[in-house]
Amino acid sequence: MKVFGADFSGAKNPSRGIYYAQRILNAGKLIIERVVHCDDRLDLLAAIHFSKAPWGLDFPFSLPINALIKMKLKSRVDLLNAVAKYQRRDFGDFLENSGMLSCKLRCRSNSTCCKAVDGSIQSYSSLKKTNPTICG
Repeated sequence: MKVFGADFSGAKNPSRGIYYAQRILNAGKLIIERVVHCDDRLDLLAAIHFSKAPWGLDFPFSLPINALIKMKLKSRVDLLNAVAKYQRRDFGDFLENSGMLSCKLRCRSNSTCCKAVDGSIQSYSSLKKTNPTICG
């Protein structure tokens, strides 16, 4: 069976940071057949659409519920509506004006910055602004 996995960069210019791996799952072994670089997000979307196979995607789909509360949003639909009305740089201003924390450190538990699943695997917050973290 073919399976795919994608790593998605959250960088402002993700063109150098989107890759997916095509794998074969056979008798309990996962073998990478090829790794493909995508020029942009639409290349990844097309690969997902036309593959007709399962995918694992490495990028955040949502924000912690505590962050929504801090931003005075009542639901994920409100979040989508807020995101749709801002340019990328303006949404950052919206977050700061909402009193959101910097969210630079690895997650340890459910918090304003981190979903429970983020804490369980000690990942970074979906609200982390830079990668890698710039010290100083």
